[in-house]
Amino acid sequence: RYWRDWSSDVCSSDLKFYSKALNVGQDTAKLVSNIMDTYKEGVKKIVADATLTEDVKRVKIDDLIDEKNKKLGLLLNPSQQDKIIPTTERKKNKPGK
Repeated sequence: RYWRDWSSDVCSSDLKFYSKALNVGQDTAKLVSNIMDTYKEGVKKIVADATLTEDVKRVKIDDLIDEKNKKLGLLLNPSQQDKIIPTTERKKNKPGK
């Protein structure tokens, strides 16, 4: 499996989860939730696409991880990022991207 299923952790209370876990206000929690939801939906579409090879899926998912991490990096400090970005996904940040 290429991604962690956060939906089981946050259920229907995404905003409360992110607000409490990251110690941020509702506005920032909503932005974080939107970023994570967009990422999860993108991964689901890629994984479900039977026309893609495993290598192509991996590259596309890596691109989604990079995009998600860049967006979260603009909103959250490194300590907050550590709380919601799995270590395997933090390593996906490539210099020059």
